[in-house]
Amino acid sequence: MMPDLHELSDEFSWLDRAKELQAIAQNGITFARDPFDLDRYRRIREIAAEMMAKGSMTPQTLIDARRRWQREKET
Repeated sequence: MMPDLHELSDEFSWLDRAKELQAIAQNGITFARDPFDLDRYRRIREIAAEMMAKGSMTPQTLIDARRRWQREKET
Protein backbone atom coordinates (compact mmCIF):
# COMPACT_ATOMS: atom_id res chain seq x y z
CA MET A 1 0.00 0.00 0.00
CA MET A 2 1.29 3.45 -0.95
CA PRO A 3 1.52 6.13 1.77
CA ASP A 4 -0.65 9.16 1.16
CA LEU A 5 0.91 12.50 0.22
CA HIS A 6 0.21 13.99 3.66
CA GLU A 7 2.30 11.29 5.34
CA LEU A 8 5.15 11.83 2.89
CA SER A 9 4.96 15.57 3.41
CA ASP A 10 5.25 15.16 7.18
CA GLU A 11 8.09 12.71 6.76
CA PHE A 12 10.19 15.14 4.73
CA SER A 13 9.31 18.39 6.52
CA TRP A 14 12.69 18.22 8.28
CA LEU A 15 14.34 18.49 4.87
CA ASP A 16 12.30 21.56 3.95
CA ARG A 17 13.26 23.18 7.25
CA ALA A 18 16.93 22.32 6.80
CA LYS A 19 16.91 23.78 3.27
CA GLU A 20 15.24 26.93 4.53
CA LEU A 21 17.82 27.30 7.31
CA GLN A 22 20.58 26.79 4.78
CA ALA A 23 19.13 29.50 2.50
CA ILE A 24 18.73 31.95 5.40
CA ALA A 25 22.31 31.27 6.47
CA GLN A 26 23.68 31.76 2.96
CA ASN A 27 21.85 35.07 2.56
CA GLY A 28 23.15 36.21 5.92
CA ILE A 29 26.71 35.22 5.09
CA THR A 30 26.47 37.04 1.79
CA PHE A 31 25.11 40.32 3.16
CA ALA A 32 26.17 40.53 6.82
CA ARG A 33 28.95 42.93 7.67
CA ASP A 34 29.26 42.35 11.40
CA PRO A 35 31.68 39.53 12.31
CA PHE A 36 29.37 38.33 15.09
CA ASP A 37 26.47 38.06 12.63
CA LEU A 38 28.71 36.14 10.23
CA ASP A 39 29.57 33.69 13.00
CA ARG A 40 25.88 33.21 13.79
CA TYR A 41 24.96 32.62 10.15
CA ARG A 42 27.82 30.16 9.75
CA ARG A 43 26.55 28.26 12.79
CA ILE A 44 23.04 28.16 11.30
CA ARG A 45 24.57 26.71 8.13
CA GLU A 46 26.33 24.04 10.22
CA ILE A 47 23.09 23.16 12.00
CA ALA A 48 21.29 22.81 8.67
CA ALA A 49 24.05 20.51 7.39
CA GLU A 50 23.84 18.42 10.56
CA MET A 51 20.07 18.11 10.12
CA MET A 52 20.51 16.99 6.51
CA ALA A 53 23.19 14.47 7.43
CA LYS A 54 21.20 12.93 10.27
CA GLY A 55 17.87 12.98 8.45
CA SER A 56 19.23 11.44 5.29
CA MET A 57 21.63 9.07 7.07
CA THR A 58 24.45 10.54 4.99
CA PRO A 59 27.86 10.76 6.66
CA GLN A 60 28.62 14.27 7.88
CA THR A 61 31.90 14.21 5.95
CA LEU A 62 30.02 13.98 2.65
CA ILE A 63 27.73 16.86 3.61
CA ASP A 64 30.77 18.96 4.62
CA ALA A 65 32.56 18.14 1.36
CA ARG A 66 29.53 19.22 -0.67
CA ARG A 67 29.30 22.50 1.27
CA ARG A 68 33.01 23.19 0.61
CA TRP A 69 32.51 22.45 -3.08
CA GLN A 70 29.53 24.83 -3.23
CA ARG A 71 31.50 27.61 -1.51
CA GLU A 72 34.44 27.17 -3.92
CA LYS A 73 32.07 27.24 -6.87
CA GLU A 74 30.54 30.53 -5.64
CA THR A 75 33.89 32.33 -5.43
